Amino acid sequence: MSVGVGFSKTILFGEHFVVYGYPGIALGIQKKVKVEVEGWECGVFFDDRVFGEKVSLADEPDYITYRILKPLFNRFNVGNVRLTISADALPASGMGYSASLAVACARALSAYVGECLSDSEINDLAFLCEKQAHGNPSGIDNSCATYGGVIWFMRGEGGNTLKPLRLGAPLHLVLGDTGVKGDTRAAVSDVAEYVGAHPAEAEGVFREFEGLVYAARDALTAGDRCALGSLMNENHRLLRRLGVSSRRLEELVKVAVDAGALGAKITGGGLGGLMVCLVEDEVAQEAVACELKAAGYGAIKTRATN
Repeated sequence: MSVGVGFSKTILFGEHFVVYGYPGIALGIQKKVKVEVEGWECGVFFDDRVFGEKVSLADEPDYITYRILKPLFNRFNVGNVRLTISADALPASGMGYSASLAVACARALSAYVGECLSDSEINDLAFLCEKQAHGNPSGIDNSCATYGGVIWFMRGEGGNTLKPLRLGAPLHLVLGDTGVKGDTRAAVSDVAEYVGAHPAEAEGVFREFEGLVYAARDALTAGDRCALGSLMNENHRLLRRLGVSSRRLEELVKVAVDAGALGAKITGGGLGGLMVCLVEDEVAQEAVACELKAAGYGAIKTRATN
């Protein structure tokens, strides 16, 4: 049996903006997807324990998970395998589940066929899967799923720029779950429609974000949590202007800030999924998580350190 693992992620700054060539800051978190690959008597079989599905490709040749992972099957040319998928990450929530799955599967299949691929090669393969899943992805999800840590990310025609960032102080975060599945493909399409319909207004939003994200990088490396929280609030305001928020996301942001969060915003594609907020310490983290749960939402506590 061969095993592969992919990290989940939360985007601190830059969702949607990275698609248009602006920098983003993302964090690989310790919620993971695991794929186990072993020989099977006939064809390809998926034992998906996340969704509770057992699927033979012979019976369902258009199975959605296979469609997303098809670039990997083309690359490794495998047959007669069983893939067991498990996770403590939330699918369709903004944690980059499809990218985590792609990275985990790429690592498991490459090990199964005896190839030793670099993280860069794994990342490139996972990006092909993300294109299958989302159409025009930024590349930030698969990068976090591959490398983990805090990443400064910028997409370009000559390739993606990835730089690890060193934190000036630990980050205590709470993820609030809307309970509604996010739809990254729809959100990306909605933003593209907005940009096409309102080019001058969109340009103003993009320019404002550009100054914001560089200030956020400085605040992260300086350990200035208050400045970072304020910038997260501003990033949320810009995402709201792009049209990717929702009533539940707005309520999550309000509950978090009212409970003492330093800043709160959409994380991921939006239109559902998750909110991320920054708090001062573990005491504040627990307080905010309790308030989110009291309001009827899920809450996940996590932390980022060097």
